[in-house]
Amino acid sequence: MEDHHWMERQRYMARMRQRRRREGKRRLDYYVGTQAGTIIDQLRRPYVGHDASSILNRIVSEWARDRNLPTS
Repeated sequence: MEDHHWMERQRYMARMRQRRRREGKRRLDYYVGTQAGTIIDQLRRPYVGHDASSILNRIVSEWARDRNLPTS
C-alpha cells in the first residue's frame, strides 16, 4: 500500500508543478485551418521546440520581424 501512496504523491506533485508552470501564461484557443494545419504538421518533430505552440510562436515572431513590428 505504501507504493500506492508514493505514486499518488508523485502524480499530485507533477500536477502542482504543471499548474505553477502554466500560471500567468497567456493561452490562445486556436482552431487551425486545413492549410495551416498541414504546414504545422510538416514542421513538427518529436523533440523540444517543435511542438505546435513553439512552431506558432516562431511563425508569429518571424511574421512580425518581417514587417518591422515591435516585439516587446
